[in-house]
Amino acid sequence: MKCPICNDVLYPFDYSNDYLICKNCDVLISIKSEEKYSQNYYFFTKSHKSRHKKILNILKNLKLLKGKILDFGCGTGDFMEIVKNKFSMVEIWGYDISKYAIKLAKDKKLKVFENLNQLIEQSEKFDLILMLDVIEHLENIHSILEIIYNLLKKEGKVFLTTPNKNSKYSLFGKENWHGYAIPQYHRIIFSIKGLVKLMELHNFKILTIYTTPPIVNNFYEKMRLLLASFGRAEKTKLKKLLKIIGNFGLFIKTYFNNYLEDDTIIGVFYK
Repeated sequence: MKCPICNDVLYPFDYSNDYLICKNCDVLISIKSEEKYSQNYYFFTKSHKSRHKKILNILKNLKLLKGKILDFGCGTGDFMEIVKNKFSMVEIWGYDISKYAIKLAKDKKLKVFENLNQLIEQSEKFDLILMLDVIEHLENIHSILEIIYNLLKKEGKVFLTTPNKNSKYSLFGKENWHGYAIPQYHRIIFSIKGLVKLMELHNFKILTIYTTPPIVNNFYEKMRLLLASFGRAEKTKLKKLLKIIGNFGLFIKTYFNNYLEDDTIIGVFYK
């Protein structure tokens, strides 16, 4: 198996048997079979509400909320709904591969697509494409980034968030870091180095890239957001609960030792 970014050899990874590491790109590649995004995956979406508000503030500060926006990997459309209701001058579309999520988004009267070819056939160009914790989920990452590049207007921007492979939390939690909990969904786990390398390979230029704590407001919301990853890894409610309880102690130690400060990568790239 080779690295999908540089085609270099992959090696065993110390903290998870579900991933191999590319030492050249400093990324992790899942070797577990991909699963469909069923209702099970979205059981904790309510924990994202404050996260969406904070992302909205970041986008406003970066002056990115204008023109036509595509929420790529829009899920159930919660973030789209906020943008639509608060910014009438912005037109926002969405795309997701989950039939379950798309149905919920359509129930909110949002303009969403489940078929990528149908989206491309609209011949629309976007000022901004959002990938909110999406890029780590992409199996066919090169073809998707090529499509995203072509969907952007000249100097259009991509705003993305993704778990940070080299965060203090990942180094402290080791095999129990939340980023490793769902290899059936997290196909690539990025470092800043690996993410920049991938985006530059597809001709994107860097506007800004940095690390931040989980993008929510307080202790309780950070706990819900991060422990949700462990819950998604299980099928039954009882197993979800036991998995979350089992990792609660690690979260407490991580929070009070300030190991969450660099858990998320935020990147803005332009065409």
